[in-house]
Amino acid sequence: MATIYASKNTQIYRFASGTWSSVRDASTGSAGDGGDLDSFSPSTGTGVRAFHTTGRGSDTYYVGRSYFYFDFSSESGTVTGADISIHTKGTPGNDIIFVASDAFGGDGGTAANVNDFNNFDTSTPYTAEVPVGNLSADDENIISLNSDAISYINTNSRLIICMMDHTNDFSNSAPSGLNSLTRIYYTQQSGTDKDPYIRYNVAATGYGDTVNGVAPANIGKINGVATANIAKVIGVD
Repeated sequence: MATIYASKNTQIYRFASGTWSSVRDASTGSAGDGGDLDSFSPSTGTGVRAFHTTGRGSDTYYVGRSYFYFDFSSESGTVTGADISIHTKGTPGNDIIFVASDAFGGDGGTAANVNDFNNFDTSTPYTAEVPVGNLSADDENIISLNSDAISYINTNSRLIICMMDHTNDFSNSAPSGLNSLTRIYYTQQSGTDKDPYIRYNVAATGYGDTVNGVAPANIGKINGVATANIAKVIGVD
């Protein structure tokens, strides 16, 4: 399988007093744990978080999300399947899900922005829900991307994805007396061994030359062998 690491990634959160909807659906958030969208500390990177407390007659909520941009422009083949990998820091505390996003300018052309906080689309999930019990602590976790994600990659040569808490954030269900968080590593960490990445397969292209004057697009088999399984004909590439 081929591998593409995240070209851009960040965490954005909203921490405020008010109603659940005013916090979850806010148009802007704050930079990640390190105070800078591009230079936060990977050792304390809050991948997702759902928090609630009550005090002095008001409710306070924290919603944290992560955003990733993967550039597939160098891939000329057709992607047929893919998985996303995240590496947890400590013990996970959330059911999670990955959904479509138009962060980073929608095409990866801009840097992370706190106004990307609400740039996610729960109507287009790119994975199934991943229960917290299925996430490994301090380890790599590989999650299958669905057909909507594959189709977007093949159409747009990129994938922008938001990782969010499933139980409260994705489901839009207000937490009560809760503090659940899942920390992950980002590309800002040293090296690439724990970086977020996508591994993927591409369709076999097979033999691509004209045979006896017939264009390869019109050839399904040569001597009964599918062209996808042919590298050479009589020793010729």
